Amino acid sequence: MKTYPLITEILQIVAVLILAPIFIGWIRMVKCWLQGRTSAGLFQPLRDIIKLFYKEVVLAENASWIFRFTPYLVFGVSVLAAAIIPILSTDLSLALTADAIVLVALFAIARFFTAL
Repeated sequence: MKTYPLITEILQIVAVLILAPIFIGWIRMVKCWLQGRTSAGLFQPLRDIIKLFYKEVVLAENASWIFRFTPYLVFGVSVLAAAIIPILSTDLSLALTADAIVLVALFAIARFFTAL
């Protein structure tokens, strides 16, 4: 296995994880400008994510393992979906499995565990 596709895959995952909140901030800025309001800033979603990591975890005493496991599963499915969709290069190691059926199945798994 060549190292170039693996490095490209890792760079793609990191780029998606960093750029997605920045794009959300940009969309919010444009919406505010169109409404004549001042925006919170381009990096506000990143600041919100960092603030969220410092919050205390609140769990019920009788919470099942599914309730505790679901956020990690949803995050993992989202990262896997970002990894199998070719964005930076078409020569990715996981790009062979990137079809609509796999993506729909991944998000269905995340939705199923969220509903539980």
